[in-house]
Amino acid sequence: MKKIAIPFAGTGILLLGLFLSSGLLPSYGQNPESFCSERRFPPEIGKMVLDKFPGWRVKTNEDLDPNHQLLWQQNRFMECPGISRGHFTGFKEEDFGLMLIPDRPDRKGFKILVISFRGKARHPVLFVLREESNQDQERFVVYQAPKGKYSDFRLKNEIELLREGIAVEDLEMGSSLYYWNKNRFERLDLVR
Repeated sequence: MKKIAIPFAGTGILLLGLFLSSGLLPSYGQNPESFCSERRFPPEIGKMVLDKFPGWRVKTNEDLDPNHQLLWQQNRFMECPGISRGHFTGFKEEDFGLMLIPDRPDRKGFKILVISFRGKARHPVLFVLREESNQDQERFVVYQAPKGKYSDFRLKNEIELLREGIAVEDLEMGSSLYYWNKNRFERLDLVR
């Protein structure tokens, strides 16, 4: 990689221009749906979702009401509310957390999944973390929870994540943290 010197005057504008032209940052007015594109995860995942969960799809920014869309874009403008990526299970390959919602607006419910790739053959392994059949999905989102210490909402249980976790947040109530412990996912309710 070639190093270049950039004078101080106007550096921020120049760097912003470089980021925008390179596609690293969204340009003003860029459709946030591009962050929910199937290109954000390997094709094996798209095929698995279609095969195992017909009638379901990944949640997108458009599925949030306008107030929640604004809240999401202010805090996580380069992320999709239905896709979380990280090393959740501790294996070398990146894992994918998905929030699936019904593809018909008259149906309720959602599913929280993790798909992990194992071995040299990259065999996908599916974990279903949560299934709701009567709950409205509109206020719920998923995102990566970074390594660190977390306490439950009663301040009785504390854990330290040595790898990323998956946060499932109800934008009006609180969130739950799903984390890998002893070869399975566990849940810690963070805020109520």
